[in-house]
Amino acid sequence: MPKWLNALKARAIKLHETIKALDEMPMRMIQGEFYEEKKAEVRAPRKTTTSVEDLRPKR
Repeated sequence: MPKWLNALKARAIKLHETIKALDEMPMRMIQGEFYEEKKAEVRAPRKTTTSVEDLRPKR
């Protein structure tokens, strides 16, 4: 086999292995520092001090 064909085959195999490794890698590993995880929204517990009697219309 000629040298240039051997070199082409070696580059093609290396490229294939690189693409295969990228395909198996999770997306956040590729994005690196630009990836920001979504933080869970923590809602404050409601505190109501109004009673039902306060909400009724006055006579």
